[in-house]
Amino acid sequence: DFYINLRWYDGRLSFKDLNAQTMLNSVPTSALQRLWTPELDFLNALGPSGSVVDSMSVCTIVMEQDPTYVDMAESWEYYGFKGSDNAINLNREYYQAFACEFDLYYYPFDTQVCEMEFSIQGYTKDFMTFVKDHAGIEYLGKRDLLEYQIQEEELYVSNRKEESRAEVKIVFRRRIEYHLFGVFLQQKILVIIGFLTFFFDVTNFTDRVMTSLTLMLVVATVSSSIQSTLPATPYLKMIDIWMFVSLNLMVFSLIFHTMLLYRVHKENKETEARRGRPTSPFSRFVRVGDESAQDEELPKSRRFNAKGKWVYAGTTLLFWFVFWIIAIVEFYREPDAYIKEDLVEDLSE
Repeated sequence: DFYINLRWYDGRLSFKDLNAQTMLNSVPTSALQRLWTPELDFLNALGPSGSVVDSMSVCTIVMEQDPTYVDMAESWEYYGFKGSDNAINLNREYYQAFACEFDLYYYPFDTQVCEMEFSIQGYTKDFMTFVKDHAGIEYLGKRDLLEYQIQEEELYVSNRKEESRAEVKIVFRRRIEYHLFGVFLQQKILVIIGFLTFFFDVTNFTDRVMTSLTLMLVVATVSSSIQSTLPATPYLKMIDIWMFVSLNLMVFSLIFHTMLLYRVHKENKETEARRGRPTSPFSRFVRVGDESAQDEELPKSRRFNAKGKWVYAGTTLLFWFVFWIIAIVEFYREPDAYIKEDLVEDLSE
């Protein structure tokens, strides 16, 4: 939903008795349809479309210069105004969808730039060009939308190609409140719970594995439900990388606890061999499940568990640090930077 306001001068026309109040200089639709008006093409609109002149069009004459003459020969005296000095203003509302290419690599911390491209139909730039009038564009709607926040809008006139073009660039940033609480905070809590499994006794294999396995299934289920709502892309998005690492941290803890079980079995066997005790499978099973074992009885297994604890914590914190630095830098970039990048891409085409 947008308005197009065109203003031009036509030296072939002359006007009578213009008023300083522009709204009082309205042009009836019947007269407007007999006048020459610029015809615009909406270049990247979805479906064929362009500007039209109909009953929804509002046309006025803007008095910019004093009257140039008074015709005393006419039966009705009037003030005359030249069309070359006083502008015709045409305004109409349009409802049109436009195509926009999204770069979702930083999703959900992404900022997008969409364009609305217009050209003058039937004339090359040698005969007719766009000229930006004042600010050129004004955004009248709410800036906080359901999924996005409008950051900036700008109008650019380009005469690089055969025809003159006007490009409206709109910068909008994704709102991340839902993703922060529904995805990142939720999975952070699960990863922290996974870290707590390293504080279980080294002989308590059952609780370690059951907790890690449950967490892995929960993370996989949450990730699957989130993936079903995300736009499909041939490349990985930042949220995909986050969920991939979160899931594989659970896989790492499960593999580590299994390796720890093997080391506990091996250390039990070595200890029993030194003490000259029989080492039956039943005695080793009982010993692994014995939570009353003293620290000095399994020193190697406990050191191995401490190393796993540091690797899990270090990998997690390093990933979180790099991930959030990239996310924050991208999310808080100035809107002008995106427009400049888009202009550079346009020049390279």
